[in-house]
Amino acid sequence: MKVFIVFLCVLIVSVGFFVYEGDLSGYLRLEDYLKNLAEEASIAAAMYYDPSKFGQGLYILSETEGLKAVDYLVSEANLALSDVREGILTYELELFDAEKGFDGTDTHPSAKVTVTYTCADLFRLPFLRVTSVTRQGKYAIR
Repeated sequence: MKVFIVFLCVLIVSVGFFVYEGDLSGYLRLEDYLKNLAEEASIAAAMYYDPSKFGQGLYILSETEGLKAVDYLVSEANLALSDVREGILTYELELFDAEKGFDGTDTHPSAKVTVTYTCADLFRLPFLRVTSVTRQGKYAIR
């Protein structure tokens, strides 16, 4: 009977480890996907500039075109993520240039995108609770 109880305990702990490992793998893949999405969106937003100011020697980022590009990428990613799990994908776009001001000590035009995915708990174990993942990407034009 003692062997059976020890076997049962080892089995329960092993199943807990396997569940955690599987959930952690999905969480890390989600983090990686969101990081790539944030970097791709920041690059897309930084590619749109005001051509009239560019002729004057300034690289001023176009906020309306940048928002359209980021919105398209995030909506496509939201469709892709909806196949995997239910959740809400939101973003925040910040542009830094000579008109809008620069970020800290950086004096180059740049775009920063913060992507947040909010969903039900990503881990099935009761003592782990992660309901949102936030990643950020920044692209500076040098």
